[in-house]
Amino acid sequence: YFTAIFGNSANLIADNIWSPEIETANETYTLTLESMLSDGYKTNMIIGLKSQHGEEMAYDMPFDIDLSNDSEAISISCNEFPDISYENGYLYRLRVETANNIDGETLTIALKENLGDLALTVTVDGVTAAKEITIDAPITDNYTIETIQLSPLGLLIIGSEDELKGALPVVNIDLLMQDGSKKWLLDRSLIVDLDDGSTVTGGGGAIIAGEHDVLGKDIPLATEGNVSRNPDGRVVTNASFGEILDLNQIKAIVIN
Repeated sequence: YFTAIFGNSANLIADNIWSPEIETANETYTLTLESMLSDGYKTNMIIGLKSQHGEEMAYDMPFDIDLSNDSEAISISCNEFPDISYENGYLYRLRVETANNIDGETLTIALKENLGDLALTVTVDGVTAAKEITIDAPITDNYTIETIQLSPLGLLIIGSEDELKGALPVVNIDLLMQDGSKKWLLDRSLIVDLDDGSTVTGGGGAIIAGEHDVLGKDIPLATEGNVSRNPDGRVVTNASFGEILDLNQIKAIVIN
């Protein structure tokens, strides 16, 4: 399944892909967790939903998600796998992104209330390796990057502002690899401001928009995500990669 998402780069983390095939059913549907891949912050799940009676069904987001230990999701998204057949049903890619590490915590996937009473609970396990780099360096006269966390699936940047003012601070990041090559990780020109500030209470936000070229260049590794400005002065940049990143091949991080 994850080769369909990340291409052949999925082979880099094959040992971290968990295929529990946990299943539960009622008189109408069968709900199955086919596969899971997580770094503790970004949890990708392949969910199968089958009709017990063979009727046609297709839903944009048929699931509710509940996290244990008062963890909260930054974002939840759901996409159907249109090109993979699933007898009497559909496969979905469900992504849950959190601000804290949910390794070892339980996650409950339930059908929307209007679809009936059906849920399964799973423990997030077998997470990929991650690297946290302490920066603690001012990038502008108002913005300091404190830490950058990299995993094969994405990045999480924690920064702070002296004053909450102006546009959201976003940086360009490149990776220098062990073989001398360079990977384009994050580009500020992919940031699209949200006028309503809806991504964070009392602050402001933006999305990292993918699915297009930027000034004729290729898309960077980070293709989706969000940037939020919290009332306490923290700026959180959370992004997912379009392919798997081999952490062992990183030599240096370049921020500008």
